[in-house]
Amino acid sequence: MKLVKIGLTIITSLALMLSVCLPVQASEESDDVDLEATVPLTISDISASSIGYHSATISWKTNGDATSQVFYDTVYHENIGDYAYHTDVEITLVTEHSVRLTGLSSRTTYHYRVRSTIPDTEFIVISEDYTFRTSSPAPPGPAPPIEEEEPEEPEEPTGPTEPEEPELVEPEREEPEVVEPEEEPTPPEEEPEVIEPEVVEPEEEEEPYVPPAKPGTPWALIGGVVGGLAAAGGIGYWLWRRRRKEANYA
Repeated sequence: MKLVKIGLTIITSLALMLSVCLPVQASEESDDVDLEATVPLTISDISASSIGYHSATISWKTNGDATSQVFYDTVYHENIGDYAYHTDVEITLVTEHSVRLTGLSSRTTYHYRVRSTIPDTEFIVISEDYTFRTSSPAPPGPAPPIEEEEPEEPEEPTGPTEPEEPELVEPEREEPEVVEPEEEPTPPEEEPEVIEPEVVEPEEEEEPYVPPAKPGTPWALIGGVVGGLAAAGGIGYWLWRRRRKEANYA
């Protein structure tokens, strides 16, 4: 029995050693396996900066290249999907993340959580809830004091006033109107008649009569007639000789 237990122990130990050594050897021999992918994705250094009246910047870091997204609301939610607002997913994979939030209300406290993922893997990490408060607009300054106008003091008389002399108004003299004699209208000047010179067209000269030219001697026609007569004579002569030969043979 002891030997059987010892054998089972040895076999179990060898099986455990093989199960550990074979995957390690396969991962070292294969160039396509990413050893860092086996490390869980983590988030750190979460902060809010550049906080203004209507905007803020959320920053964080991850231990691997991952996407960036921020969920935010004016109240806390346990489930990240219940937050009223969220940014679009930035698919650029980075380790240092920065997302700008805009359209915020001034003098308001916001809750936010960040989310990063590695595409085509199961690595998803979501942060805890953090808060920031937007800036308050500066209050209006005090109104400038209104200066009161001092009443003017009456002027003291310097001596007895002399009576003013009345102004003498001279009557206006009417000048007689001078009537200028009307000018008699001058009769319009008659324009001289313009006599156009007569244009005399030149008479056409008659061309002298030229009798038609006499036709020349038709040498071509004469040559054709002579040639025809010669051919007819040759044919007649040939027929005459043929008949004569036939007569001699007969």
